Amino acid sequence: LDASASVAQLVTRLDELPAEGVLEVRGEHDPMGLVHVLQLERANVFDWRLQQTSPDEFILEIRRRRHRAHVDMIAMLEEEHRHLDNLVAQLEARANVGMLGMGRCTYDELRIELERHLDFEEQVVFPAYVAVVPIEEGRVRALASEKAVVRRILRDVGVSLSAGDRTGVLSGLSDLHEVLGPHLATEERTIFPVLSRSLGAPSHPASPPASR
Repeated sequence: LDASASVAQLVTRLDELPAEGVLEVRGEHDPMGLVHVLQLERANVFDWRLQQTSPDEFILEIRRRRHRAHVDMIAMLEEEHRHLDNLVAQLEARANVGMLGMGRCTYDELRIELERHLDFEEQVVFPAYVAVVPIEEGRVRALASEKAVVRRILRDVGVSLSAGDRTGVLSGLSDLHEVLGPHLATEERTIFPVLSRSLGAPSHPASPPASR
């Protein structure tokens, strides 16, 4: 399916998929809008995977689950933190050896995954936390301001990649570590335990905070 179709048209096609059915979306446009709709409106129905990212084409594979399963939101968010860690580490490793071309694919995946994650936290996680602990609204505002810094740094890394500036990429990733690391660790130490209790989610053994 061409990604130039409207989000409503894409969602209609997805709703028509049988169990285990797959829809491949191709196009020049960032699939963030569709992924965001799936996250918010079709939770626990579809799995998605970014097959390819390049300046010329995105390929997004979406598969309908056999059963609509309950997903522990906190466990999902912690898993996403680990995945973001891995993507940053991969990008850094490739930049260290001068493989900026391969690093571009990793960067594009990191950008999409991180933006989706930040959007979900801003629209779902943070409001749910403030509803339970209104006095923590100041902390949430501080975390939201850090997200703006993370987005700016990530844009700068992309500019350096496009320019073939290895030093700029590594410097930007160092800045990303310094901001994103404490940010995610604060969420895991402070926000997630409160939401876990509020949502009645099963308790998890304390996983190591997202290390940067």
